Amino acid sequence: MSRFSDAQDAIFAERMIRATRPANTATTHPDRHSHDAQVARLLRAGYRIEIQTAEATQLVKGRPVNHVLHLLLSVFTAGLWLPVWVLVAIHDGEKRQIIAR
Repeated sequence: MSRFSDAQDAIFAERMIRATRPANTATTHPDRHSHDAQVARLLRAGYRIEIQTAEATQLVKGRPVNHVLHLLLSVFTAGLWLPVWVLVAIHDGEKRQIIAR
């Protein structure tokens, strides 16, 4: 039984293959430029970088829904604001994209 997960075993196997492959052999992995191009496209579309690691970049667009405000509006309007709150909660808020390298 392996001490490692399947993902760790796959990463180890890939590293072993790279170590035994000649340096001039082309790989089938997407290059770094495609990742950077996707991130740049999303930044132009209004996203902002939330987390960036060596493996992936997480981008976010929008702002979280203010549920306290919508609760108060629903109470003061005797529930008439509830349909608006439901629609805002479903369609607005933060939208996230994760781009892997």
